[in-house]
Amino acid sequence: MYQIFMMLLKFDFFFFLGFSIQYLALLIVAWWPTAENSGDQATTVKELIEHIVFSCCISVAMLTSALWGLKREKKLQMYIFLVLCLASMGYYIYTLVEIAKNPVRFLGSKAFLTFFLCVDLVLILVSVAIAIICLKNFNLGLMNHISHATTSATSAHSLAPLGLEKPNSSRWSIE
Repeated sequence: MYQIFMMLLKFDFFFFLGFSIQYLALLIVAWWPTAENSGDQATTVKELIEHIVFSCCISVAMLTSALWGLKREKKLQMYIFLVLCLASMGYYIYTLVEIAKNPVRFLGSKAFLTFFLCVDLVLILVSVAIAIICLKNFNLGLMNHISHATTSATSAHSLAPLGLEKPNSSRWSIE
């Protein structure tokens, strides 16, 4: 389950980042220049701040908490991950509803944003389920397995270059 969860975190990162970049580009490139008065600009700035806080910061904190919590078997960090998953799901559902309510505003990017949001929501649900399974498996030897795997992997292989003969070798040279 550890490896599956680590893979899911990588997928989460990719799709969270993909959605964030698309939405930020939409805010800055498409909506900011078309804001005609200070009210529209204030709304765009508010949406920009909301997106940076809810999507970018919470996603990074969520993934970091999951990574540290899983590798060190810290239940508190995994619980923080689960709470931040709920917050991210709330923001993504809110954004999905905004896209559905105002399709003209998202013209040209509606399909991509909707796709990334749906994939994000599914990945969060799967990540939460796998995180709960990993939480139940804490204190069953994962930390020992991880530390043993890293030390045995480095100690089992010689760092000497291949093809060099040992000084006391009884082999004849071809020269």
